[in-house]
Amino acid sequence: MRQVLILALLIALGYVISRLLFTRRRVSPTTAPQTPDMVIEEMVRDPFCHLYLPRSEAIRRSIRGQDYYFCSPGCLEKFLAIRS
Repeated sequence: MRQVLILALLIALGYVISRLLFTRRRVSPTTAPQTPDMVIEEMVRDPFCHLYLPRSEAIRRSIRGQDYYFCSPGCLEKFLAIRS
């Protein structure tokens, strides 16, 4: 009986020490600081590989009056090969 009590105390002590040494910080997305100069950019989808990327980084092509955004010249070429 005494050994069980000592084992329980050691486990409790280990738990308390681990909580003190390895505390976790929980940050919710709503409390994250936002700076006034923070710019949120629209994401566009590549019609060939279906990758999402920021509009400023995409290759834009207007084909038959419709704008398409591509992640790379390779995807643009493959898309044009399929469309023709």
